[in-house]
Amino acid sequence: MVFDAFGSFKGIERDIPYVYQLKGYLDDGVFVAKYRELVRDSLKKLPTDRIWVFTYLSSGACKLFKNPRRTYPQVWCIKGEANELIRDIRAVMVYEKTDCPDIEGFIYASSDVVVEVVREGAKRKAYITKGLKNAVFNPFEGDGDD
Repeated sequence: MVFDAFGSFKGIERDIPYVYQLKGYLDDGVFVAKYRELVRDSLKKLPTDRIWVFTYLSSGACKLFKNPRRTYPQVWCIKGEANELIRDIRAVMVYEKTDCPDIEGFIYASSDVVVEVVREGAKRKAYITKGLKNAVFNPFEGDGDD
């Protein structure tokens, strides 16, 4: 299951199975309310007691929300509320510090794993800076085992 926050805000219609979007008018508050409803409805249908939530560039929140410092934590507080439905919810957040420094503290406090993406010239490197074991890799290149 994939939730397309960017497409929801920008009105990009996707007709792809298992890709979910929020429809209609969205501002920060409306997004949080509709997202909460989508999450609760979706989790009720999952026959599991453990899920991993992955975000791709959480720092994009600064491009989507008018007040990301307030709104992004409201989005993620849904994780705690969802524990009534799913016992074990873990989060992996991919983050680029230069895109949204306002939410860095929240990212580290709220996630189980942080993958920090850093631009080095024309390339990007990803660093696992929280959780698992520390590692450095190119997020856009696979190896022979991929």
